[in-house]
Amino acid sequence: FHDHVQQRITERAPASVAGAISLLPLSGLLSTADVEFPDRPAPPPDQIPQAHFRIAGPDYFRAAGIRILTGREFQTSDQERGRPVAIVSQTFARRHWPNDNAVGQHLALAPAASYPDMQIVGVASDVKQFGIDGDATADLYVPLHQIPAFQVGPVAARMYWIVRVNQPDALSPRDLHRIVYEVDPEIAASNVQTLSQVLAGAMAPTRAHVLL
Repeated sequence: FHDHVQQRITERAPASVAGAISLLPLSGLLSTADVEFPDRPAPPPDQIPQAHFRIAGPDYFRAAGIRILTGREFQTSDQERGRPVAIVSQTFARRHWPNDNAVGQHLALAPAASYPDMQIVGVASDVKQFGIDGDATADLYVPLHQIPAFQVGPVAARMYWIVRVNQPDALSPRDLHRIVYEVDPEIAASNVQTLSQVLAGAMAPTRAHVLL
């Protein structure tokens, strides 16, 4: 489904960039995962580090305007049978490798015995997940084609797409609805909005408090 939607979007608007994510920035939705580091002793059960967990498709970072500070973005070659990889946020990298480059390091979802080691291939700039004035979060991104089994259900039920076009009228909301319908008539494309509208929605509670 993901591959067909991405292909049809870029066919309909050749200069566009489209990428999928499990949770949209500023959504306020929480998804975390425990992580382990194979080159370090296991911490006590109450001190296992956590990451804000995201499943991202190829071109997501480019579409969303999230800079890759070091390393690379996910590629179409990051497939299920390929080497497991991950991208971490700048805050995650600084927290766990304050004096070293995170690219090339390894980590695993906990318990590590149940999941393969992932090699970090990129460090992305921090993203506001809960609000404009919120603290930076330690984010861990896994490529969609290497999605862990426990995330298949949530992502199938809720997948967000960011589409960056070179002209405002290159793709309309109706075009996006039609593309999804053509790929799978039983899936609805709901709540199509601009990123400016997403930002306005995230700031609505603060704006209401200021007005009051």
